[in-house]
Amino acid sequence: MLLILIFIIVFLLLAMLRIPVGFSAGFGAMIAMLVGGQNLSVIPGKVISGLDSFAFLAIPAFIYAGDLMTLGGSPKL
Repeated sequence: MLLILIFIIVFLLLAMLRIPVGFSAGFGAMIAMLVGGQNLSVIPGKVISGLDSFAFLAIPAFIYAGDLMTLGGSPKL
């Protein structure tokens, strides 16, 4: 419970300083991990395993399809 509270406090503090949300969440998580005594070398593995999802493969395809429709002049309804 203490680690979650530390994460939220650090996240909100950095967000109020207008740091982007992704960086605020990352720094908050790293500080909470350091306070909790965990090893920071597990972070890259957790990031890769979190992004290793079939659903994330569809995002670039939808962006590319939107670009193709914009450049190709898709018909308006």
